[in-house]
Amino acid sequence: MIADGVKYQLWSIPVSLRARKKATRHNERIDAGHPPVARGGLFGGRGVPDLPAGEEAQHKRAPSDRAVDELRELAETHGSEEEAQGKVSVRWSFEVLAPAVAGAVLLALLLATG
Repeated sequence: MIADGVKYQLWSIPVSLRARKKATRHNERIDAGHPPVARGGLFGGRGVPDLPAGEEAQHKRAPSDRAVDELRELAETHGSEEEAQGKVSVRWSFEVLAPAVAGAVLLALLLATG
């Protein structure tokens, strides 16, 4: 993306449903008054529950959710600054399209020659 002559690259944050479920299970155990489950165990088992101490007894969020929270906080904090304003333009990402087209051409050639 190019805005006022400045190039910005946008990235997406990968969301892990497994990490969200793990954080949800942890929070439910804490809310129910149970100690959090220790990591690991014999042969990859769930392990022995630890006593809640410090950070382990607090609510957790998935890393992707924490990243989104941080980005929202930054947008609220710095969104009204003059440097954050400007016209936004969108363009095709030829760095990605070119290899995709080349791969499609090679696939067509392979299918044609059988």
